[in-house]
Amino acid sequence: MKYITEDFLKDFVKNMTHEFSMSVKCYSNCRTLIYGIFKRAKKKKLISFSVTESIKDMEISKKSFKKTIVRADVQVFLCGEKESVEKYLEENPDITNLGILLMFKTGVRIGELAAFKVSDE
Repeated sequence: MKYITEDFLKDFVKNMTHEFSMSVKCYSNCRTLIYGIFKRAKKKKLISFSVTESIKDMEISKKSFKKTIVRADVQVFLCGEKESVEKYLEENPDITNLGILLMFKTGVRIGELAAFKVSDE
């Protein structure tokens, strides 16, 4: 860690977007990890530069990122399967099944479901 320079880090970040054909989301996740690692290194005085400033100063073209194509026509369940699953969930009500049923009925995502509290109404 002591031998990593600001220039090396910038080259690494630029190369990783191209080499791994990253989407913007993937790059954002990697950047978050890099920030955390290097902020800790700076706190322990292993490096002297600010990783946040270094990466913010970089100019990465939007063309460098892989385009994510979201297809709306993808069918997850065959005809009748969704109804069968919902019926099973209603007939076997436990905390997991009720959570899945809530996701089916409302469109709430798994992360949002996990964040619910008893105090939420």
